Amino acid sequence: MVAKNSNFRFAAPYTGLEMIEAAGSVIGWNDGEPVTTPYDNCVLVMPSVHQAQAGVAVVRFARRSVL
Repeated sequence: MVAKNSNFRFAAPYTGLEMIEAAGSVIGWNDGEPVTTPYDNCVLVMPSVHQAQAGVAVVRFARRSVL
């Protein structure tokens, strides 16, 4: 997820590798628009707003799968 500007905010203090069970769960807001998980069992990778500005990735999404 790429920030639109410095107004990106997370809904909780995510630190990384949290698994969000349901697709469509709101994890934050990107310039006031809700940011939702794209699929079930979505893992948040490297969430950070320290460098939030236009065009900078603030979180990556991963799918949890059994190896």
